[in-house]
Formats: sequence, structure tokens, C-alpha cells
Amino acid sequence: MLLAQLPLLAQVNFGVKGGYNITQMSFSKDVIQSSNRNGFFIGPVLRASLPMGLGVDIAALYDQRDAKMEDETVRQKSFNLPLNVRYDFGLGKALGFYLAAGPQASFNIGKNDFSLKSIANGDADEEVRSYRLRDSNFSVNLGGGLRITEHLEFGCIYNIAVGKTGEIKDIHLKDELSKTHAHAWQISAVLYF
Repeated sequence: MLLAQLPLLAQVNFGVKGGYNITQMSFSKDVIQSSNRNGFFIGPVLRASLPMGLGVDIAALYDQRDAKMEDETVRQKSFNLPLNVRYDFGLGKALGFYLAAGPQASFNIGKNDFSLKSIANGDADEEVRSYRLRDSNFSVNLGGGLRITEHLEFGCIYNIAVGKTGEIKDIHLKDELSKTHAHAWQISAVLYF
């Protein structure tokens, strides 16, 4: 009977979440030079708070990240669906902290294939490698943040990719040279209505 009443006790808030992300790319083999990816994300969020500090939040975020790979810019655009279980604690409704963890599904909505150029014999650029992003990815979020009143939150989440994010191939041989994994730090602000 208590479990049946939990949805009635939940406090539901809608809001907008936005922020900045820094993605660290790792490769299965050292075949290419890359820099950290910088980007942003924004979208609606729903938070359901249950008694004793427990709760969940789910968001639908547009995410865009840029990276430099062998002097070429790779731009990834995706639609992310994070679902986090939360534990809130602190000084009541005025000030508090939260811990969050949960899965995230990402769906690529931008370009998937990129040509990477390399200088051949110091003369001219020649396409020798390609980079392909996966159509969808699964990852796990771990983090926490600060809650100011019931309407404003600041958070920091570490997003850990499960499985490969993309792959680098030799254009001529069609061989896979390396698999990539993209883990990201996400710094966010949420405004609840």
C-alpha cells in the first residue's frame, strides 16, 4: 500500500537544462592526434522528488561537440536521453546538495562520416583515413551538484561511454585502425519553473 501511494507523494518539477561539456577521446591504438572536444547541450528536464531525499530526473537534450582530428574539425550533433536516480540532502528547500547516477542513450542526428587528411611526403594533403560516428551510443552518468531553492541547480556530471563511440579506418585498405571512446565532463545549470 505504501508503494502505491509513492506517486501521490512525489513532487514533480519541469525545467530547462543547459551547459558546457568537455569530451576526452581515447583510442584503442595511437594512430591519430586529437584534442579534447568542447560543446554545449540544452533541453527540457523533469525532476520527480520522493520522500527521504530520493528522486529521479529525465531530460531530452540537444548536444553538440567539436573536436580537432588531424587538422580536420569533427562536429557531433546528438539527441541525448539521460535518466538519473538522485539523492538530495541539505538544509531543506533553501539550500542543498544532490548525488546522481544513471544511464544515458544518445542518438546521432548529424553527419556520421568524416574524411581525415594527412600530409603525404610533405607535398599535399591526401585522404588516407576516415572517421565514422556510431548512430547511437549508451553511457553512464555519475555526479552531483548544488541546489539553491527549489528553482535553481548547478551540477557536474562525468559521462562514461560504454562501448565504442566511433572508429577510424584506412580509406584504401578499408581496415579498422582504431576504436574511439568519448567520456565527457558536463557542467550544467537547471532552472525549474
